[in-house]
Amino acid sequence: MFGCQSLKDMNEEFIIRKVVENDMENLVKLYDEVWSDVDMDFKDKANFVLRESTGVSYCAEKEGRLVGSRTSFFMPAYYGSRRLNCVQFSDSCISKDCRRKGLFLKMNQAFLNAFFKEQPGELIYNISVDASRAAYEKLGWNYIKSLQELRCYPNIFKSLLKVKFDIRKFRGAPIYEKKTEVCKLPKELLEAREQRMLKSDKIHIRYNPDAFNWRMKSANGIKVLNIANMGAVVYKIGKKPSGLVFLFVGEIFLYDYTYENFNKLFKRIKNLLNPDIITVAVTLGHPLLSYYKKWGLKNSSNSFHNQGVRVETEEMKRIAYEPENWALSFLDIDTF
Repeated sequence: MFGCQSLKDMNEEFIIRKVVENDMENLVKLYDEVWSDVDMDFKDKANFVLRESTGVSYCAEKEGRLVGSRTSFFMPAYYGSRRLNCVQFSDSCISKDCRRKGLFLKMNQAFLNAFFKEQPGELIYNISVDASRAAYEKLGWNYIKSLQELRCYPNIFKSLLKVKFDIRKFRGAPIYEKKTEVCKLPKELLEAREQRMLKSDKIHIRYNPDAFNWRMKSANGIKVLNIANMGAVVYKIGKKPSGLVFLFVGEIFLYDYTYENFNKLFKRIKNLLNPDIITVAVTLGHPLLSYYKKWGLKNSSNSFHNQGVRVETEEMKRIAYEPENWALSFLDIDTF
C-alpha cells in the first residue's frame, strides 16, 4: 500500500501521505494561506472533503505542518448504464514557500498509484487552471474540448442603461451570494433526468436523492429553485463590480425533456431572478445543449474549459477521449 513516503530536496524533508480527519484544522490553514484572495468559507470546504466525501486524498507534510494537498471525491459516474469507478480531483494546492520542489508531482503520483492499483479506478476528471495543465499532462492527463461556456444577455438595453453604456463594466468576476438555499428535489424529477441521459451512451453523473443531497453539501452558495410540474434549476447568483446581476446555471432538471417545456422553465427563471447576464457551462454531449443554443445562449469566443481526463485502459481512452461522449453540466464540477 502506497501510504507514506519521504521526499528529500535541498536538505528539506517532506512526507507524502494520505489525508486523515485529524488534518482538518491544518487543511483549513493551508487553504487560507494559498487562496487568501478567495472569498470562501474554507472550513466548509475542508469539511466537504474530509467528512462528506469518501475520496482518496493525499497531502505533503513538513515538520508537522501541512504544506500541500491533493484531494478528490468519488462521483456516481456512468457510461450509459455502466457504473464507472470515478473520482473528480479537487483542491490541489502547495504552500507558497514550498513550491518548485516537486510536491505537486509527488502527491499526484502517490494518488495515481493508490487509485488505479488499489481501487482499481477507471476514470479521473477535473478542470485545470492554465498554470497546472502542463504538470498534469506530464502525469498522463489528456485534455479534451468538450466543456464550453454559453452566455446571453436577456435585456441588453436595460443592462446598458444600468452601466451608462460603458461596456467595460460588463467585465470583472462576479461576487456570488454566499448563502446556500437548497430544497429536496422529487425523486420523479431525478429519475426523468436519468432516463433522458440513458437515451444515449454518454458519461454522466447519476443523481438519485442521496447523491443530489450529498452534492449540495459543498455549501458554496448553491441555490435550487423548484418549479411545480415543470422542473428545477440549480444555480448561483451574484453581482459584477458594476452591479450587473450575474446568473450562473449549474443544471436544469425537467419532468419532460422537450424544448417547449425547457423554454417555459427558462422564461420563468429569467422573470423570477431578473439577471443581466446568464451563463451556463455544459459538455458537447449534454442533452440540453441544443436547447440552450436555441434559447439564445452562445459560445461567442469558441472557447473551452481545461477538461482533463486521466485513464489507464485502451477501452477507457476510446470512451473518455471523445468529446461528444461527455454529458456534464457545471453542477458536476468541483468549482461550481
